[in-house]
Amino acid sequence: MSEAGADEVRITSDEINAALAQAAGTLPASGSSPGASSPGASMEFPGPVPTVKDYQVSMDGDLVRGQFVTQIAGKDVYLTLAGHVGAKDGYATFDATEVKIGNLSVPASLVNDVLQKKLAEQRDQLKLPANVKDLKVENGQLVFVEK
Repeated sequence: MSEAGADEVRITSDEINAALAQAAGTLPASGSSPGASSPGASMEFPGPVPTVKDYQVSMDGDLVRGQFVTQIAGKDVYLTLAGHVGAKDGYATFDATEVKIGNLSVPASLVNDVLQKKLAEQRDQLKLPANVKDLKVENGQLVFVEK
């Protein structure tokens, strides 16, 4: 819960998907835009880095969930990541609580170390604006708490 007097900016899943699509120069994910790519959305794989073809972000309660479609060995593969967003030392954080490859659940503990390493490599992109004190998902909305 935010402190009394702190200003908040709340953003819905639809607004996030629209902003991501605009940043990537594509149509919203709900428009099923094959060929769309999202910079920095890949993890470490042997061989060439897969390109994200489509994605969708949703929020439920205090969780953010992203579903990404990529091609591995010529087949579409769906990756779902869910977890908690937050802020630490002026940077956005993400702690995975759910990982799925297709319908196969993978223990988040197996992926979290690789994910945290990848996020550390992208740290500059996770810097929050100077006026943001906290970042969280609350009641299905992304909430920026201002200083």
